[in-house]
Amino acid sequence: MDGKSTGLRILIVEDSPVIALATEDMLRAFGYVPLGPVGNMASALELEESEEIDAAIVDLNIRGTESFTLLAGCHSCPRCRGNSCSKTSVCSRPRSGYSQPRSPK
Repeated sequence: MDGKSTGLRILIVEDSPVIALATEDMLRAFGYVPLGPVGNMASALELEESEEIDAAIVDLNIRGTESFTLLAGCHSCPRCRGNSCSKTSVCSRPRSGYSQPRSPK
């Protein structure tokens, strides 16, 4: 961890302040530019529309709201090939800390 900036902008969507701040610190230490963290879907969707985002770390359950809406908004990217991405060549694949992952309906 040399802290050199990669310039990559990573959106953090997390409603737990402890996890959000730890994630932000970790990204900075590895040289990424954190966007957020944001703890609600309205702010996340606003940033998705207004910012250039290279990747995102997204809690799949934000205050009782599933965040698949945010991930689904990225499906229009031609580089996506069926996964969600933030309109760049960096695609995300949903993962969960829950014992039984849920998928969008």
